[in-house]
Amino acid sequence: SITVGIYDLFSGSSAQVRENLENIGIKLEGRSNRDIFNEICKRLAPTPDDLDNSIANKALNETISEIVSEEGFDTSDLGVFNSEMLNKMVSGFITNYIFEKLIHQTGYGMLIKGKSPQEIETTEENLKDYIGSIVRHVVKKNLHEGVSKKDVRKMINNLYEKSYGVMESMA
Repeated sequence: SITVGIYDLFSGSSAQVRENLENIGIKLEGRSNRDIFNEICKRLAPTPDDLDNSIANKALNETISEIVSEEGFDTSDLGVFNSEMLNKMVSGFITNYIFEKLIHQTGYGMLIKGKSPQEIETTEENLKDYIGSIVRHVVKKNLHEGVSKKDVRKMINNLYEKSYGVMESMA
């Protein structure tokens, strides 16, 4: 539901995205993009009252943090709310969600068994990069102007199903 929420907010032109944000009560004028993204996060994030919601909440927060921490991120240009941001948000959230879910479901100990702290960090980075490259490819290929909400849901479900299949094989 968060991925669809991101799609609903960030699909369309910059003007449409700004309108979408304002329609849900997020004021843009006179605010930094960092503040706007924090409010978007508060609106989209579920209450972390169970494991899935906790993972989704953490994934969304991580995605927002990664975006606003990017080198060259302009905190004052409202033009960042565009289709490129849609791809970043959707890809980032799905990647972070799958990564966090993978860590929880496969058992973190299995991934790091007998490894040094440096090896653990490298393993995590490689795993997240691997997941991210697949997700970015699929999202970029399938998330374009004119795509229906039904097709977006199908793409999202397929990504999660394939990822869960990989997780089950690792468990």
